Amino acid sequence: MVSGAVVFLAPGLAAPVRTGYARRMPQTVATPTVEAANGWAATAAFLLAAAVALGAFGAHGLKNRLDEYRMSVYEKAVFYHFIHALGLMLVALLARAGSLGAAEAGRIGWLLTAGIALFSGSLYVLAITGVRVLGAVTPFGGVSFIVAWVWLGLALLKNSR
Repeated sequence: MVSGAVVFLAPGLAAPVRTGYARRMPQTVATPTVEAANGWAATAAFLLAAAVALGAFGAHGLKNRLDEYRMSVYEKAVFYHFIHALGLMLVALLARAGSLGAAEAGRIGWLLTAGIALFSGSLYVLAITGVRVLGAVTPFGGVSFIVAWVWLGLALLKNSR
């Protein structure tokens, strides 16, 4: 991109000249924070789509196959999946707005994604299969959620100064 002054060489012929100001102008390429935010926003969108699909599957495909307890476990998995995928979208938007750095958004994004996989994933499998041993994995997902939200709060406080 050439910007700056124009030097007239001859009548009707002009040549652009780069000035010091043009070299200091910010370029319009995506910054690492924007690229990371877009990646996490896309991940959130796919996780939200999966939450809707799994919720519909539970409501229509499992309603006559699971007892009341297992259905409540499945519904809890969908709820936490959906809420934390929305949280991931929020993290991406905060990174895009400049309230979070790319590294902070990445750590929080991984924690939320891991939480969805561990917490909701283990509850999905527990509800469908009835294998209770998988319940031992669920707390790790819950801790991942908690750490992600605390990290987000601390990062926002730090970045507000």
